[in-house]
Amino acid sequence: MKITEMESGKAGGPQQDPASSILPEEFRANLHQPKARRAKTSREEAIEVAMKAMEEVPDVREDVVADLKARIESGQYKVAGEDVADMMIRRMKADRIR
Repeated sequence: MKITEMESGKAGGPQQDPASSILPEEFRANLHQPKARRAKTSREEAIEVAMKAMEEVPDVREDVVADLKARIESGQYKVAGEDVADMMIRRMKADRIR
């Protein structure tokens, strides 16, 4: 049985943090710092900005819903069955890719 370097660290040999060899340098610098003291990376800051922006977007866009509702009620919004079937198939294929 072959013992890897990581396993040999468990047996009392020199220990190397596996995360330090696979993480980008910007993450390695903060790896062992307490969360309150470590500096945020540019990626973390960008994620925070994006998350805040997403919180401000409403779950339901009332203006779009109202417009569609009015068009449906007036008979101006019609969708062919073939279009619905085509979109269902596209959605199914896209879901399989994920």
